[in-house]
Amino acid sequence: MTNSLVDLQEALPPGIRISIVKGTIRYVVRTSRNGVKYSLGTFFSADDAIQALQDFKFGRYKDAASKVAQIKTAMSEETNKLYRSILENAAPHELSADSDFVCVLEDGTAIKIPKLFVQEYLSDYYNKLMQESEE
Repeated sequence: MTNSLVDLQEALPPGIRISIVKGTIRYVVRTSRNGVKYSLGTFFSADDAIQALQDFKFGRYKDAASKVAQIKTAMSEETNKLYRSILENAAPHELSADSDFVCVLEDGTAIKIPKLFVQEYLSDYYNKLMQESEE
């Protein structure tokens, strides 16, 4: 970790730690109450992580868990839209159902689309082609 990450970690309250996933900083929130450990989620912003921790500490855990579920659902939907957009713009011969698809966006960000998602996309793509050829 660089000095700036160490400084950032030290500035966060107990129960929140920094994790770097695919070059993106994530904030992992874990805490305990009465000897029971709770994982409150992983967040993209420190503010959201701190808010989840505060909600938990003040007895609003169910609301926090609901927010986490909503955020994960939204992230999943946005990720799926991004993956589909990338695959729709890729040349079909570049895609393989046997491996993950890796590409680099215009801003230099590398994206790895899981093999299962590629397989699902290719299945939909070929089914659509078959339907069009039958018409």
